[in-house]
Amino acid sequence: MKKRLLIFVTMIIMMFSFCACEFQDEKSTNYNGYSYNDLKNQGITILSEVNKIVDQGNLSELEKSGQLSGSVLESAKKWKEMKDKYGESKEIGDFHISKAGDTLTTKYTLRTSKRDIEYQVIYDYNTMKLKDFSFNPIYSLGEKLKSAGRNTIVSVLIVFAMLTVISIIISCFKFLGDKPKKDKESISQPVEQEVFEDKEDLIEDTELVAVIAAAIASYEQIPTNDFVVRKIKRR
Repeated sequence: MKKRLLIFVTMIIMMFSFCACEFQDEKSTNYNGYSYNDLKNQGITILSEVNKIVDQGNLSELEKSGQLSGSVLESAKKWKEMKDKYGESKEIGDFHISKAGDTLTTKYTLRTSKRDIEYQVIYDYNTMKLKDFSFNPIYSLGEKLKSAGRNTIVSVLIVFAMLTVISIIISCFKFLGDKPKKDKESISQPVEQEVFEDKEDLIEDTELVAVIAAAIASYEQIPTNDFVVRKIKRR
């Protein structure tokens, strides 16, 4: 038990040590010839130049002349939109540097009167040339949950609407084709079978029976009482 507790405490200490080292390394690391302060000041300089361009109101002229284009132009327009919506940047808050592969990203928190804005400057780590920069509003946890709930409700409503449309389309399939007409003549009717019974009523034809009986009795030399004529077959 003591060994397990010792291992657990050691792991906690190592985790805090790694976090402390990472925090210290961010400020002391050399980023391909640039220090922590160099990158921070460079990002602030870029923001200052963008502010001048936006304040002069000549974005359209720079776009027509080709001096600003692509993602840089879009980012400048986005910053103008942010300033118009949330006001001027009063101060710069937190600053962090992150590296992923060949991309180096510096992140600033810009304080405005209405909302904090995240300002990112992205560099190519191999050449340390500016690739892009962006501005994005920072939303609180409550705002994020509210937005997520609204998106969930809209998605569910869209799914139910699509299912309703599909069910209506499927129910209309029976009206698209011609209904097969029932052929009354093709309906099998019970066939009445005529039963022919060969009924020979010997009593109705007594004279014929008597003649035949007399002939048989004369031929066989027997009295008529010794036999009975049951059937007469005509050909």
